[in-house]
Amino acid sequence: MTRIAHGMRTRLRRAALLNAACALSFVLPSSAAADPDGLTAGELAWLAAHAPVRFAPERAYGPFVYLAVDGTLQGLSIDYLQAIARHTGLRLAYLPPAPLAHNLALARGREADLVSSLRPTPERSAYLAFTQPYVSIPAVVVVRAEEKGGADLRALAGRTVAVGRSYAVERHVRERHPSVGWVAVADDREGLAGVREGRFDAAVADVASVRFIVHHHRLEGLRLGEPVGFEYALSFAYRRDWPELGAILEHGLRRLSAAERQVLHDRWVEPYRSVDADGDRTTLMAVGAGCVVLAMAVAPLALRKRRASE
Repeated sequence: MTRIAHGMRTRLRRAALLNAACALSFVLPSSAAADPDGLTAGELAWLAAHAPVRFAPERAYGPFVYLAVDGTLQGLSIDYLQAIARHTGLRLAYLPPAPLAHNLALARGREADLVSSLRPTPERSAYLAFTQPYVSIPAVVVVRAEEKGGADLRALAGRTVAVGRSYAVERHVRERHPSVGWVAVADDREGLAGVREGRFDAAVADVASVRFIVHHHRLEGLRLGEPVGFEYALSFAYRRDWPELGAILEHGLRRLSAAERQVLHDRWVEPYRSVDADGDRTTLMAVGAGCVVLAMAVAPLALRKRRASE
C-alpha cells in the first residue's frame, strides 16, 4: 500500500490546486426511531399513502454505497438516507444491490422510486429529479504505477481507458476526448482491476472510490493521474412524478446539523488516506476536500432558500 501512497503524492498535490475552487436477501444496519416533526400534513399523508418507497442501492460504489462482505449495505449515502428516514419517518423497501445501469433501468421503468449517489444528467433528468448534493468529489485518471506518462486524457488518445457504464462522468469524457478508446465497465472496481491486469491502459474514477477500492481489494500498483475536469456532486434521485418525495428528502437533509454531517463524512472520508513509510499522512481526498466542505456548508442554505420560495 505504501507504493501507492508514494506514487500518488505529487499528483494529488497538483490535483488539489486544480480543484481547490471548486426482495431482501441482505441485512440493513439498524436505525433509531423516526421523528417526522416539521413535515406538513400533506407530506405526512403522502408518506402514509406511498410507503414503502423502493430504494435501489448500488452493489459496489464504496465508500458511498456498497454491499459489505457481511451482507450489510454500507456507505456514506446509506448513512445519509438512514438519517433522513429518522428525521422524516420515510419508510423504505431496499431492492437487491445491483450495478448502476440496472438501477437506472429500474427507475426509468418506475420499478424503483429512489436512487442514491447520483449526479444529474440530461438523460437522467427525463425521469428523475434530484435533491441538493450532499458530497462533491472529483474524477481523475488512474494508471499503473510503472506507466511512463500517459496520466492525462490528452496523452491517452488511441489507448483503452475504462469508465463506469452509465456513470455521469462517462458522457463528459467521451464528448471531450473522442479519440480515447473508451471501454464501459460495470463499476469502478472492474475498471481499476483491468488497469492493474493490463487489460486497460487507464481508468477514470472519483478519488474516493479509487482509494476505497485500493484499500479493500488490495489493488496495489496503481497511481493517480490528472483530474478530468469533472466533479461528482452526488445527490439523491427520485421519481420525477413524485415531487412530494423530493420535498421530504430535502426536509430530512435540512434537519441534519453541520455536526451530524461532519460525523458522517469523518466516518467515510477520513479513513481513506494514504500512509507512507515514515508515517506521514497524504490526503487522497485533498483533491475534493474543499468541495466536500463547500457542499456540507452550502447545501443546507440552498435547501432553506428553495423551501422559502415554494
